[in-house]
This record gives sequence, structure tokens and C-alpha cells, in this order.
Amino acid sequence: MVKPVSIKPRINPADLIRKKEVDPTLPDTKPASVSEGGVGPRLVDYVFNATREKEREVTVVSHIEAQLLPQVDVLDTMWQFAIEIAYFRQDAVEYEQLYGQKRPVPPNPIGEWVHRKAQWNKSIAGMNLKSGIDITLAETEARSGEDEGLNKEDPWGE
Repeated sequence: MVKPVSIKPRINPADLIRKKEVDPTLPDTKPASVSEGGVGPRLVDYVFNATREKEREVTVVSHIEAQLLPQVDVLDTMWQFAIEIAYFRQDAVEYEQLYGQKRPVPPNPIGEWVHRKAQWNKSIAGMNLKSGIDITLAETEARSGEDEGLNKEDPWGE
């Protein structure tokens, strides 16, 4: 009769578990809380003083426009590339001074379309704009009790 042989694993399974090593030279940092600091000033800039890039996210558009406008953006990108090529072919030295690069860099139309589609989809029915305004107003209302004048006096008090 053959005796059953127990096979002992060569590797201890406990050794396979990674141990979290803390680097003593790194400072102990905690992530900032969501409500830490005011987002109002940044949102005001985002909503009311939007850059050309962010205008797409805060413009109120319909569902159909949100499907069409990314295609228009890609066409514009390709048209700008064609203009760059024309400048380059006319005078390479002037092109380099104007654009700051030796040759025209071909754009990525699919990547551009995906990026622009995501931006425009945020604007359907003004979703992003409405959310930004709501957050700004909520924060303003939350700070309404902080109206203090000089010397911590209530400017509206008697």
C-alpha cells in the first residue's frame, strides 16, 4: 500500500502578500476635503468668464447641435492644418517664426472629435452652466452670515 505524500509548497503564501512600506522621508499628507476652500471664485471664472476652450462646456445647446458642433470643430482643425501647410510651403522660415515649430504637425481628427464631443455633450440644455451657477449660488448663500464690515461690525446693523 502506498502512503499519501503531502506536498509542501515551496513558497509561503504569506510571503506573497505585499506589505505597505511607508517612506519616512515623505510627509504625512491627507487629501483635501471637498468642501475645503471656496469653489465660488473659480466657478465664477468658469461660468461667467470662460476661456475659448471652456466656452463649449458652458454654452447652452440642443441635442442636435451637440451632435453637429464636434464635426464643425474637427473641420476647423483640419482647415487650420491646411492653412499651416500653405504657410510652410510658401516660406519655411516665416512659418517657423509664426508657429514656433519646424514643420506642420498633423492633427488627430478622431481624438479631436472625441474630445469636442465630450465638451459639447456637457452643454446639452445648459447642464454644466446650470450646475455651476447652482453651486456658486449655494456657496454664496452659505457665506451670507459672514457679512462683516470693518472692525467686525455688521455693516447693516444699527
